[in-house]
Amino acid sequence: MTTLAFYKGKGTAVDRAIRWATRGEFSHVELADLDRGLGLSASARDGGVRVKAIDFASGHWDVVEAPWIARGGSWARAVEHIGAPYDYLGIFGSHALALSRHYRKAWFCSELCALALGLDAPQSYSPQSLFRAVTFGRRAFQAGGEIGNYARGN
Repeated sequence: MTTLAFYKGKGTAVDRAIRWATRGEFSHVELADLDRGLGLSASARDGGVRVKAIDFASGHWDVVEAPWIARGGSWARAVEHIGAPYDYLGIFGSHALALSRHYRKAWFCSELCALALGLDAPQSYSPQSLFRAVTFGRRAFQAGGEIGNYARGN
């Protein structure tokens, strides 16, 4: 199962601007390996796509599971891009100008995580819209399991 961690800490002026622009609570997202305390994402602060030790229990993160997606597959899709630069042009073109453009050799956080999850048009996701998509998907997956159990008489 894939786990994502959404950053809601006070952060920097850039974090506050992202939350304001997306009308949301979150300014960053990581694929999270909670067992090893690692995050995999694209970060402007860190210069692009990287794996980093992160304390997800600090109170600055909301952790959400995507039970319909195997962790190994999503992590592997993102790992392929380690070392790629941060996609400043893509985030501006996709979100500030709403052109839905993607520079194929660079990534921003929610775009990389949406790609790892196998979502179409990953450049169209902000941290907030990805949170909504994943929480909706989780509820639908859980409801499907409950319906399946009911149909089988469990």
